[in-house]
Amino acid sequence: MSRKQAAEAGFTDAGTATWCTGTMGWLLPRLMPVPPLATDRLYDNADSFAQSFDAAWKALGNSPEDANHRIDLVLDQLRDHPFMISRPAMARQVADFRIRLLGL
Repeated sequence: MSRKQAAEAGFTDAGTATWCTGTMGWLLPRLMPVPPLATDRLYDNADSFAQSFDAAWKALGNSPEDANHRIDLVLDQLRDHPFMISRPAMARQVADFRIRLLGL
């Protein structure tokens, strides 16, 4: 579908819409815009906690403490994260897993 055809079909913003190529190679208006990644939002789930943990771990730098002590420091920094509040034991497991997975 060309932009002109889209306008004729009733898409009033066809000239300024976000477009994508469909599976048949047709030019189609994107129905839902892709939202930007929001790094400042915190959610009560392991993925959000893992992102926050990674950022806090990297910000801590290469301190001389052992890994368990560093994990405790980071978990203390993240004590207000929704996942840490609702599931502190699982948050610790996520932290341990991140350290093993990423070799941090």
